[in-house]
Amino acid sequence: MSKINIRWGWFIGIAAICGSSIGSTNCAVAQIIPDSTLPNNSNVTKNGNIFNITEGTQAGSNLFHSFQEFSVPTGGTAIFNNAADIQNIISRVTGGSRSDIDGIIRTNPTANLFLINPNGIVFGQNAQLNVGGSFVATTANALQFGNRGFFSATEKNIPSPLLTINPSALLFNQINQNAAIQNNSIAFAGKDPAGFDAFGLRVPNGKSLLLVGGNVSMDGGKLNAYGGRVELGGVAEPSSVALGVDGDNLSLKFPDNVARTDVSLTNNSSVFVTGAGGGNIAINARNLEILGGTVLTAGIKQGLGTPETIAGEPARRGDAGNVNVNVTEKVDIAGEKNGIFSGIFSTVETGTVGNGGNITIDSGSFSLHDGAFLTALTDGQGKAGNVTVRAKNAVELREAAIFNTVESGGMGKGGNIDINAATLSLTDGAQLQTLIRRASATQPAEQGDAGNVNVNVTGKVDIAGEKKGIVSGIFSTVETGTVGNGGNITIDSGSFSLHDGAFLTALTSGQGKAGDVTVRAKNAVELREAAIFSTVESGGVGKGGNIDINAGTLSLIDGAQVATSALGVGDAGTIVLDADVIALDSFKSGVFSTLGSTTAPIIKVNKNDFGFPTVTIEPRKQPMNPNAQGNSGNINITFGSFSIINGAPPVTIEPRKQTINPNAQGNSGNTNITSGLFSITNGARLSASTFGRGNAGSININTQNAVFSGTNINGLSSGVFSAVEKEAVGNAGTIKITTNELTLKGGAQLVASSFGEGNAGTVTIEATDKFLVNGANSNGSPTGVFAESRTGRGGDIVLKIKNLLMLRHQGLISATSGVAGSNGVDGNINIGTKFLVAVPSENSDIIATGFGRSPGSNIQVNAQGIFGTQFRQQLSPESDIVATGQVTLNTPDVEPKSGLVNLPTVPIDTEVAQTCQAGGTFAKSSFTITGRGGLPPNPTTDILTPDLVHVDLVSLNPNSDNPDRSFVPSKTTTPAPEPIIEATGLALNQKGEVVLTANHPTTTPHSPWLKPASCKAIRNS
Repeated sequence: MSKINIRWGWFIGIAAICGSSIGSTNCAVAQIIPDSTLPNNSNVTKNGNIFNITEGTQAGSNLFHSFQEFSVPTGGTAIFNNAADIQNIISRVTGGSRSDIDGIIRTNPTANLFLINPNGIVFGQNAQLNVGGSFVATTANALQFGNRGFFSATEKNIPSPLLTINPSALLFNQINQNAAIQNNSIAFAGKDPAGFDAFGLRVPNGKSLLLVGGNVSMDGGKLNAYGGRVELGGVAEPSSVALGVDGDNLSLKFPDNVARTDVSLTNNSSVFVTGAGGGNIAINARNLEILGGTVLTAGIKQGLGTPETIAGEPARRGDAGNVNVNVTEKVDIAGEKNGIFSGIFSTVETGTVGNGGNITIDSGSFSLHDGAFLTALTDGQGKAGNVTVRAKNAVELREAAIFNTVESGGMGKGGNIDINAATLSLTDGAQLQTLIRRASATQPAEQGDAGNVNVNVTGKVDIAGEKKGIVSGIFSTVETGTVGNGGNITIDSGSFSLHDGAFLTALTSGQGKAGDVTVRAKNAVELREAAIFSTVESGGVGKGGNIDINAGTLSLIDGAQVATSALGVGDAGTIVLDADVIALDSFKSGVFSTLGSTTAPIIKVNKNDFGFPTVTIEPRKQPMNPNAQGNSGNINITFGSFSIINGAPPVTIEPRKQTINPNAQGNSGNTNITSGLFSITNGARLSASTFGRGNAGSININTQNAVFSGTNINGLSSGVFSAVEKEAVGNAGTIKITTNELTLKGGAQLVASSFGEGNAGTVTIEATDKFLVNGANSNGSPTGVFAESRTGRGGDIVLKIKNLLMLRHQGLISATSGVAGSNGVDGNINIGTKFLVAVPSENSDIIATGFGRSPGSNIQVNAQGIFGTQFRQQLSPESDIVATGQVTLNTPDVEPKSGLVNLPTVPIDTEVAQTCQAGGTFAKSSFTITGRGGLPPNPTTDILTPDLVHVDLVSLNPNSDNPDRSFVPSKTTTPAPEPIIEATGLALNQKGEVVLTANHPTTTPHSPWLKPASCKAIRNS
């Protein structure tokens, strides 16, 4: 690649090669000797350091040579002097020594050269190829020619005259475990197609270079087939490797279920197939090492692929080829040397026209670490290729990255990153990233979409940590000044863990939509001190992407966040959470969607020394964008139970001192929650807010039981909030809770508010049993339900509680609107319940006040009983119902004020007449107070009679507190309470119902069924 400054590794000479593990006994003396096994034997003549090879046996366009030994010394040249009509030169080495090549091998134009030596082939640092066609070096035993026969180096057979066709396979039938192919060549190889120096073994542009073993290794060596094909691989057991020959384009197909050998590329080795298009790299092995600054590069070279015009439209000269790695066990790509980081590239370089090729890795396991990378990019006019990693076991990235980018000046869609594995681990700054970037404001805006990141893992995905300021994570980014949509991030896994500063982020700072983030896990999703963001950044124009998490359990711990936000012009995305159990733990954790503000950190994309992008995360110190325009996204949460504990706010609408530009436009999103148990405690919050010009979102909660409790150490209330923040313009959304039981306590709140210019929202609570508001232990924060506005309409509060609504310890239900001189519309409170209960001395209030243009805020209560609170003109130290408008208290059937009189203030002594004196054996008298209604009959001795008046005992809910006093108003519309009058009579109406009266009834009472016995009768008895 032209941008790489290549420095050479250490020198390996012939002596070092001969002293290697292969053994000095197999190190051939540099010479070329025919073996006289052909009908027309090869002829070798030496002229100085030049070996002229002539003759051989010809079959059609194939020319066969056979050698006892074949080695080329340093400074030597072996010339195959073939005729022009020869397409394939096929040479075998039948002796027991390997071939050492440290000089030049040359053929006449167009012929392909096959060098077969089952005992191994080594290319020294000075080795060069000057062949007219493709080149194959192999330790196979023989070449197969379809069904016409074979040419064997071990059987030394005479080639049939029928072998006129192209060879079809490499036969490995006698495996030599010590046979290997090694390339150390760094010799000068001329100029590449873009005019840069090339080094190492090289075939003509568009041709193929194949090394097929045995083990294949490169120690600092280089291979070059610009616009052609380089293929490396080997097998470890008897088998046949199919050989495809398409003119001078050669390729291999390795058999399945056959043991393979290892391929090792180290010490600044390199493979280049970049050109005007079409270059491919393929590696088939058991294990693959790409270490120590080794790079494999495919793509379209700089300045090539110039557009031509066809029918007025620019045409592509050609698309880049692919890099395919197929390894049965482990792929290990790691390290750096001389400033070069190990990696695999597929590039469309600056000034080129054409699509980039794909990088595909299939392996047992895959490890990318210590600065290594896989990169597919376009810097020209064309689509970047895809990067796909498939592993049966683990994929591990550690301080490494996989990039797919549309670079500066590029005009084309980025490719995808696809990971398929049993497990995935990204640690120590490891990243997966798709990007549309712009290097400077002087460059034109790019046009193209970033690719997607797709992760499909059957086990666990673990993303964690940072190193040297680079955070681990998955990123899809559209940078400032660009035109295009960000890519999507999709993760399917057994479980998913994001922790220790890691991120999943889809954002746009340019003109285009940010990508979506989707996480699906069969089991747990855990975020700990980490975040998932989808953001329209400052300067961005476009809609933010959505975040969708579907899991068995979801937990956000130690400041973890899931957020969509819009700081530029556009809508924030929607958040959907779907899990059986969701838990948010610690103060800064949370789920939020906002317009005009975000707690997300600043994400910076820079190029490293190697010229490829890196991502850093910095705390956000800048103020909220004053020009944000668009809509905040939705939050949808579905799960079996939901728990937010230890102060985990989804969004903080405090402090309210932040400055918002009144020109910011957009709507905050909605929140939908379905759960078995929903609990928010210790200052935690669920919120949808807008900081610009737009409406806050609505929140809908459907749960069996809900408990919202407590504040954090700073007094910030737990609860649910839909808010238009200070200096923003818009309406608050609605909050609706449908539940069996709801408890607010210790400073918890439900708030639909507008602190800017706009209307408060509506709060609706529907409970099939009860609703308790208890302000005890609130740390000074009010506990209750609030619908508030500063200048607009006050919000409505609708409470539909089937059995019991209880307010304790300064519990508060409040709908307020406006400030003095405002022109809003006042809100109302509507309560329907069986019993409304408050303790008079605990100062729990129901308030509807406003400064709007309407007649005033109204309160209506429909209840069977109202205890411990009453309507007053103004607030008092006791429990009150206060409104600037009309108060209507409706209780059915009973009119408590009718016929009531004031009770005396001086108690009356009650005396019992002493008519029967105790003494002797007579029974003593007794006095029993039974209350109104008389004594119940004795079921064993008393006679039942239809004249019996029976009054049942009435009990309050056993779980509710007994009020200090009770007040049962009905149909009261007057502004002041009437005095309570004691009932003095009891009668039956025409329906047989008991009626309390102020005076004794005028009807004739029933005759008593029990007559008192006389003292005489008692004595006589």
